[in-house]
Amino acid sequence: MREIAVRPVLWTALAIALVVAAAVGAVLGFLHLRHVPAGGERLSSGPDIRLDAPGLSSAPQDELQRDRQAKLAKLNSAGWVDRERGIAHIPISDAMALMAARGSGEPKR
Repeated sequence: MREIAVRPVLWTALAIALVVAAAVGAVLGFLHLRHVPAGGERLSSGPDIRLDAPGLSSAPQDELQRDRQAKLAKLNSAGWVDRERGIAHIPISDAMALMAARGSGEPKR
């Protein structure tokens, strides 16, 4: 039976540790240069996202149908999303016609 050569294993472990330390240092340096604040508080400052979905039930067909009808009605109607900021929604068919008339996939401002 052959013995394990300890020195090459230690050198390899040291090399791996140095590469990991250099990668972490490079990422931290990049974040510092981009003025990204430390910690997770920057992630929690976004808007609260709530998905409207039917609740759980043993026979959700009626709820699902009502939910789909409500979403379809919203897709085919116009109204205010935020009147103070001047943001409105329009029927999906009108929005697609506007986008096709512009000839691009991104809205122009």
